[in-house]
Amino acid sequence: MVGGACERGSIAAEGQRVAGKTGGEQMDSTRECDRSLRQRWRAMSRDERRALVPGAWRLAVVRGLMARGGFGRTQRWLARWAPAGGAGLTEPARWHARAASLARLARRMPDTRCLARSLTLWWWMRASGFDPQLRMGVRPGAFGIEGHAWVECDGLLFDETPDGASRYSRLEWGRPE
Repeated sequence: MVGGACERGSIAAEGQRVAGKTGGEQMDSTRECDRSLRQRWRAMSRDERRALVPGAWRLAVVRGLMARGGFGRTQRWLARWAPAGGAGLTEPARWHARAASLARLARRMPDTRCLARSLTLWWWMRASGFDPQLRMGVRPGAFGIEGHAWVECDGLLFDETPDGASRYSRLEWGRPE
């Protein structure tokens, strides 16, 4: 149910009484929302479902740190907490599923954009013993410069497609260590 009561998080979606609706109409709305949630749950891969809870707390931590200290301080703190490893990337499909889960979660968190998603995935990969690179790019947009962030690890892109990344001029900066 795209754009329906369930998506908007209305009171009807939570199964509570809505002014002007009879009990039967409320139950129909709740059932419709439950059905929509079940359909979305089934549409996710097993790896995406398994990444929701670990991704949610990581994304919340990154959002909180960025709100208090900004991007640079947050990245330096995360780099100290999870030093880069030297392991080669294993199971890239699982990491793509985790990136998809973070994107799904970010759509439900206000003002969560690609930078927070990518920084979260970068941190998660480092904590797992890999050496990912956080990439940022810019391009001219209708209202000035547009920026974008994604993660690369062992030549693979996460949270972006090669075609999408090629539309941005990549920025280079020193690695946080």
